[in-house]
Amino acid sequence: MGAPRFKSRKDTRQSIRFTANARWSVTDGGKLALPKVGEVKVRWSRRLPSVPSTVTVVKDAAGRFFCSFVVETGDVQDPPEVTGEVGIDLGLEHFAVTSDGRKITSPRFLRRAAKKLRKAQQALSRKQKGSANRDKARLNLARAHAEVGDARREFHHRLSTELVRENQAVYVEDLCVKGLARTRLAASVHDAGWSAFVGMLEYKAARYGRTFARVGRAFPSSQLLGLRTARRPQTPARPRMDLRAMRSGARPGHQCRTQHLGRRTPHRLRVMLCWSPLDGNPLVSGGGGDLKRLMEGR
Repeated sequence: MGAPRFKSRKDTRQSIRFTANARWSVTDGGKLALPKVGEVKVRWSRRLPSVPSTVTVVKDAAGRFFCSFVVETGDVQDPPEVTGEVGIDLGLEHFAVTSDGRKITSPRFLRRAAKKLRKAQQALSRKQKGSANRDKARLNLARAHAEVGDARREFHHRLSTELVRENQAVYVEDLCVKGLARTRLAASVHDAGWSAFVGMLEYKAARYGRTFARVGRAFPSSQLLGLRTARRPQTPARPRMDLRAMRSGARPGHQCRTQHLGRRTPHRLRVMLCWSPLDGNPLVSGGGGDLKRLMEGR
């Protein structure tokens, strides 16, 4: 017979599947009885809704074993309908900024565990190849990476479930993760895990009857939804105009657009100007000292 052969020598995730014909079972004591293995203790994450028909035992690179069961379930009850809609802007400093002004700080799991991972990698490199100590060091390194991946996955699940339950429609920008992963920010991009998070949002929205849409990268949202006409209590509306029309002495228009203001201002600075109906002076929204110097022609 010989030793069992793995499906792939390059794949660190190995699995085996037992169907009903294999005569496996779940004992009354909560153990898993497998053929030619015996009874195995299981740390159950939840109760099985019905009698399982198939079990798959998976071993990951960290030496951990997981069991996946195939069971029959009823229809998933949709959460109550809500009227809220949310747009999500993914980033690095803040993992997500929602359209209602909420900012979710990026946990940066990989950055926080960098020292521990570096020590584990150095310990592995010092071990002789083929030795038992090298196998132990490899397992320690794999477990350290597994902790980072599990923490990131838990964060994604909690946040995606919260956003889908609280909003009827979810909109996310379609980012080019592959392109960003080729830059000097590659480690931070992979640490954020945008693709996995967006995938969770998509399948959870479909499961709970929510609307999910990806907004194209070339969509001019800043020109359409960037800023609105400002209103103050007991004052009429102030139509806004752009900077060029303001400096050329033109009358205030009714179009609302955001613009980048040349080389003297920061790259991400966007401002809008509005005309005061009381004294005719321009009112500036945003910009600070750079915008003031620009208006004075410095």
